[in-house]
Amino acid sequence: MNTADQPDVDERLAAHLRLVLHRVADTIAADLPRSTEPLPGGPARRRSGRRIAVAIAAVVALAGLGVAWNQLDEGEIVRIPTEAALMSGSAEDEGQWWLIPSAVVHPGIGWSTCDPTPAAVDFVSQASNRPGQEWNTGGVVYGEPSASGDLCHDEAAWLANPARFDMGSTRLGPSDDGGDERTAWGYFATFHPTIARLEVSVDDQPAFTVDTVALPERPDGPRFAAFTTPSDTRVVTYRLLTADGTAVVERTSERGG
Repeated sequence: MNTADQPDVDERLAAHLRLVLHRVADTIAADLPRSTEPLPGGPARRRSGRRIAVAIAAVVALAGLGVAWNQLDEGEIVRIPTEAALMSGSAEDEGQWWLIPSAVVHPGIGWSTCDPTPAAVDFVSQASNRPGQEWNTGGVVYGEPSASGDLCHDEAAWLANPARFDMGSTRLGPSDDGGDERTAWGYFATFHPTIARLEVSVDDQPAFTVDTVALPERPDGPRFAAFTTPSDTRVVTYRLLTADGTAVVERTSERGG
C-alpha cells in the first residue's frame, strides 16, 4: 500500500530504469534463432552484437527492482545477501563477485503474479555495490518479455530451443558509466535446462570451463553461469555444452578498443 512518503510503483519503476540504463554498460544480448545454423565441422560461430545499454530482457526485469534490499530508502545497500549466491568468485584488484537470484537482491521485485515466476539473477560486484550506495548490478531473465508490457516472461519458445540464451557483461569496478578500462569484465548468462557448462576462451589463453547452476526452487529449470575476464580482454569465445559434452552453440564476442 502506498503512503504519502512512499512513491507509487510506476514512479519507482521509472526511476530505477533510468538508473539501470545510466549505469549498466556493454551488455551483450544473445538473440538466437540464428545460432542453430551449423558450420561445417562444428557448431555455429558468430560475432555477438554489442550494446551501450542493457539487453532487453534485463531492462524489463531490472525495471521492476524499485524496492531496495532490507526495506530502506530506494537504492540504499545495507549488505549484499551473499548467503544466497548461486555462484561466486573474485577478480584481481576488484575483489569478490556473486551471482544471486534477483528476487533475493530486490525482494520487492513485483513478479508474484507471474506464472512461472521469472527465472532471473543479478551479477553483483563488491567494488560496485558498497553499503549506502545505489544498487549497480547486471541481470538476465530466461524467456521472452511479456507482450503485455508487465514483468512476466514467456519461457515456452526458449525451452523448445536449447540454443536460446541471454548473456550480459559489465565492468566489476565502480565506474561502469565513466569509461574506467582498468577493471575486469564480469559475464552473466541464462541458459536452457540442458546446458550443463560453458567452455570459455579469452584471447590467446587456454580455455576454461564454467558449470551452470539452477535456482534452488527450480532444479530442473533454466540454468545460469558467471565468469570474469581481464580488463584488457579483446575476444571471448564460449561454447554451450550439454552434460555429455555435446556443443549446442558457439559464439565469439569482440570487445573492441
